[in-house]
Amino acid sequence: MLAPLLLLVVGVTPAPPRFDQSGRSIGAPLSDRTASYVLEARYDPAKRHLTGTARLTWTNRSDLPQGTLWFHTYWNAFKNSESTFVREQRRAGAARASTGRYAGEDFGWTELRSARLPDGTDVRSTLRWERPDDGNPADQTVFTLTLPAPVPPGGQVTLDLAWEARVPKLAARTGVHGKYTLFGQWFPKIGVLEVPPQRGVRTPTWNCHQFHATTEFYADFGSYDAALTVPRTMAVGAAGVRTGRTENPDGTVTHRFHQDDVIDFAWTAWEGALEVSDVFRSDGLPEVGLTVLVPPEARRTAPHVLAAAKVALEHAGRRWLPYPYPHLTLVAPPIGANLQSGGMEYPTFVTVYARTDPAQPRDSLLWEVAIHEVVHGWWQGMVASNEFEEAWLDEGFATWATTEVMNAVGLDWDLAQFLPPGTRWFLGPLLRSRIPERDIRPAGTVPRFESSILRPSWRFKTGGEMGRSTYGRAAAALAVLEQEVGPETFARLMRTYAERWAFRHPSTDDFLQLASEVSGKDLRPLGNALFRGTAGLDDSVTGLRCAPPRPPSGFFDADGGTPVLRAPRAADPGGDVRCEVLVERRGDLPLPLDVQLTFADGTHLRRDVPPGELWTRIVTERPPPGGRVTLAEVHPGARPTIDTSPGNDARSLDATPGPALTVGGWFLYAAQLLAAAVGSLL
Repeated sequence: MLAPLLLLVVGVTPAPPRFDQSGRSIGAPLSDRTASYVLEARYDPAKRHLTGTARLTWTNRSDLPQGTLWFHTYWNAFKNSESTFVREQRRAGAARASTGRYAGEDFGWTELRSARLPDGTDVRSTLRWERPDDGNPADQTVFTLTLPAPVPPGGQVTLDLAWEARVPKLAARTGVHGKYTLFGQWFPKIGVLEVPPQRGVRTPTWNCHQFHATTEFYADFGSYDAALTVPRTMAVGAAGVRTGRTENPDGTVTHRFHQDDVIDFAWTAWEGALEVSDVFRSDGLPEVGLTVLVPPEARRTAPHVLAAAKVALEHAGRRWLPYPYPHLTLVAPPIGANLQSGGMEYPTFVTVYARTDPAQPRDSLLWEVAIHEVVHGWWQGMVASNEFEEAWLDEGFATWATTEVMNAVGLDWDLAQFLPPGTRWFLGPLLRSRIPERDIRPAGTVPRFESSILRPSWRFKTGGEMGRSTYGRAAAALAVLEQEVGPETFARLMRTYAERWAFRHPSTDDFLQLASEVSGKDLRPLGNALFRGTAGLDDSVTGLRCAPPRPPSGFFDADGGTPVLRAPRAADPGGDVRCEVLVERRGDLPLPLDVQLTFADGTHLRRDVPPGELWTRIVTERPPPGGRVTLAEVHPGARPTIDTSPGNDARSLDATPGPALTVGGWFLYAAQLLAAAVGSLL
């Protein structure tokens, strides 16, 4: 199964390690390290209480002095029932699974206690809550601090922050579930000062949005050093490399981790977790240590997660960039916390999925989720797009990349694997299927979408529309570009994009500019239609009929011009078979449309539909019996992945469509149900 990947080893120059075994870079930094943290935290799970300090070192990359710094306090999204996050959940739903309702002990919060400069000056008194997106007075997820003296261009400032927090119940990939706690977006985190020409800004601008129900995150690169103190009974997994472990007299343990050149730091503290270790090794690629944390009752999840992670590291390392970090932690949360906690990506730390009795030999759900989260390490972890405003540059890329990896190893979805273990032997043959990964997240079912793919995530009509647009539809749009330039050129394009924009913050325009450069073809008009427009595509064969040969009858001119009545006779040859094919185009996406007709004698006829035509009728007249059209299809052999209704792309006079449509329709319905479940995990 791994042969397609192993063939790529030939001619690959071995990649030297970029970091040592303590997570520190070897040689020049990979990033500009704009925001670096030394973190210390102490967690009391009995009280759900966290005390923390952070020494932040921030560099002013702009050419203007900066006297006001912007910060996120993401956990205040769970502080009360009127935060922007909770309001949006009530109103329109979120793209990712969450608890939805908060009451009493469910809430959590973050409170900044001090913010001291090196000379001891505390600027905590200058704290001001900001609501840049909606003006909601109850939202406290963004704040500013004003310094007594601005940070000069190219200068640095160091702030010692101290805070306390109540950990919320598990929601939106962070919080407490029983003896398991996931710490995501858990410390006061500085926003991104975008400087020209970064993402099209014309003047230095702080990009620091509130926490919305449908948004993820955006941060600068830096170095992270963390000391995490928890009760001795709790296992700890975290971003970066473990650099130490100290047992304390009070029954706690302090775990230390470090990693250079990452955009974030996440961790878990989990009493009762089972820890499994492994190593990824492959000729020409850096070695990566692997750690999986799983519930003891789902210990058989670990081999699947490890195997899937290795496949992703192999494929992505050869196709895009070698994975530079020396360690990767994968957390399969407790079974009851899968929906709220599984399927989240952080640099060198991801959450996946757990099952007590995985299907063998490869559980498609466990593999797909693990692959998807690991490949986020490139598009979210290294390329680091703005997920507030251009989520598709991460989620769409990761969805496209997941399909690439699964196709490379021949892995499809099998609905039989979702049966209860005791029934698989009996019902499995009835549900056994091979559904391609790309069909799990269809682009949609309408020729015009409700919104463009490229828009801030909280400005979609619903969380579901945001999810469909930035995952499946965005991945389908990338596949359209791949069809436009060819697979070899597109592979070169994606590798160049990863190499050029790693450890930076690209925009949609940056991607389209590079795509045009590498392909030698201006892809910006098509790319803008795909990502900035709402046009869909539904090309269909809406009619196919053939009239049987019949002898001529009626009045026909004689030699002298006088009409003569001619009646049909049995001896007449009967004339040609006349067939009519009606093709319709719904949607305004500017893609070419070609039609192929297959005749009974095995020959083919291809026709192009002129641009701008909403329908066309193709008429053929050929001698029987071979002149009868048996199949009419649009986009033969290369259906655009953005086509919203692939079931109407062909019509046949020879096939018996009833059973096929019944079985196919059932599988499509089942796949859509599965898509709804899996989409909430990613």
